[in-house]
Amino acid sequence: LYQFEALDNDLDTAINYIKGDTPEVLVLTSDCASTSIRLLAEKMPQFFSVEKTETFLNSSASNANRREDRVVSKPKAYFNKTLMKEKHKKWFSEDWDFYGAALIQFRKELISSTLPLSEVEGCVLKLDQIIETEISHLVI
Repeated sequence: LYQFEALDNDLDTAINYIKGDTPEVLVLTSDCASTSIRLLAEKMPQFFSVEKTETFLNSSASNANRREDRVVSKPKAYFNKTLMKEKHKKWFSEDWDFYGAALIQFRKELISSTLPLSEVEGCVLKLDQIIETEISHLVI
């Protein structure tokens, strides 16, 4: 049910796996899909070719391209997305804490990467907006 349980049943232990200067688990986020994939290729060149990663990301087969190009549909009038998100934050507060820690760690990894500055800046701006509006109780 909870995201963090993929790493450990204890929230604090799971967060410790993803935090720090040399985390045991590299955190990626769908909030910046293409950037996450590029960061993965940069951090783990033994598994991923930067050249093949770029070829994939620039192809029509890339889910990241489809995600960024999709038309965002409006929720149905009877569905209150804001209210549901607030309820979700209460019901799954540990998940939101893990998500917040993951975004903050991803932001740190991104800033220390060698990815193009324009891409890093765009993603950091997006992450900062999410952190400010969705998980402001956590400190960067």
